[in-house]
Amino acid sequence: MIRSLDKTGARLGRDRTVLARCFRYHRSLSIVESKKCRGMSLVEVVICLLIVMMAAIATIGAITYTRLNMEMEKQRLAALNFCRQSMEAMQSLDTAYAGSKSLVPFNAPGIEDLNANIRVEYFKLNPEGTVDWNTSLTAPLLEEPVFARVSVSWIPYGTQERPQEVSMSTVLTRGID
Repeated sequence: MIRSLDKTGARLGRDRTVLARCFRYHRSLSIVESKKCRGMSLVEVVICLLIVMMAAIATIGAITYTRLNMEMEKQRLAALNFCRQSMEAMQSLDTAYAGSKSLVPFNAPGIEDLNANIRVEYFKLNPEGTVDWNTSLTAPLLEEPVFARVSVSWIPYGTQERPQEVSMSTVLTRGID
């Protein structure tokens, strides 16, 4: 007996029910797959936005922190330069400058009154070579070594308003060849 074939080439009759079941099953799978691949849920979008916001906040915080550190380092370098100038003056037998000088901020050109206080101190040395911190001198002694210290202190602007200080020290001998 010859059975007729449908468009797909499958035999009709008993095979028709099997074919119909397979077609329905295949059709239901494609519907389920298309629902899964259709788009992102609201929870996924919120999580992605949260991750992007945290990365942006971290980047902005790092840039701000770096900028503040650059400002502090610029002020510290200017203060160290004042110390170095005073130490060179003392070693060349000149008088060292003590008083107030202006530190110019790095990223705030409108602020020109960031003052640094320069303090020059001389201390007598004991015969065993230790510093006598109780005996402060106004000027170095001739023919005797003295301990000289130059300190520069300032209070920076902004969020880091803690007093800052840098200092240099050396042993001076004036008049000794």
